[in-house]
Amino acid sequence: MSLIAIGKFAEIENLVYSIVIGDGYVTKCGSICFNHSVIQEEYAQWKKRRLMEMGMKFRKDAYCEPRGFGKNRTIRITSSSNARGRELRKMFYPEGKKIIPSEVFASLGWEGWAIVFQDDGRCNRISHYNQTKNGKRIRVECEPAVNRYEFCFPEFNDREMGDSIASLAKLGVRARIGFHHRLGQRLLWIADVRSKTVFRSGVMPFMNPCLMYKVLPLPSLRAIAA
Repeated sequence: MSLIAIGKFAEIENLVYSIVIGDGYVTKCGSICFNHSVIQEEYAQWKKRRLMEMGMKFRKDAYCEPRGFGKNRTIRITSSSNARGRELRKMFYPEGKKIIPSEVFASLGWEGWAIVFQDDGRCNRISHYNQTKNGKRIRVECEPAVNRYEFCFPEFNDREMGDSIASLAKLGVRARIGFHHRLGQRLLWIADVRSKTVFRSGVMPFMNPCLMYKVLPLPSLRAIAA
């Protein structure tokens, strides 16, 4: 296999990895599948096009009626099954439940983390700060800024959380485990100013326009004041 072919294979593998970490899954027959609300259909088709550019083939898209708490129809995108897909099924579902192998996190670069962020991440924003004036605390409105970037990984075990933190650390981003008290879920947080700045710069080139709102706020109030 040529170096170009090896590089292309690694690129599609990493793209598939990030999709499976996020909203995607691998079926028992070896198809890569991901669902999105029709509101995010542009993003879903964007991921499909990226995979098609690398040679992956797909079945006809399916549109499904809302289920559970969902209010919008969803689009389901499914690749054709093949031998590599069946290998990925064994890799991610060794005992029937999805796990993320350590080597998958170790392989992720900025495009991979951008997809995981668009699938499972959010920007926790602040739009005011407090000042003390004449002994009283007053609220000062300002342009929105990033309080922290959050990833919702409710099914991750301790090893997977540790591997995701190590993966981001290789990219110069310090992350830590946080907690959503209302939902009772563990989150992955990127909270310090330097790491927020590095993360925003790294994922920005790989954001789909319909999800760009997640990275539009500046990383800190200090940046706005400057």
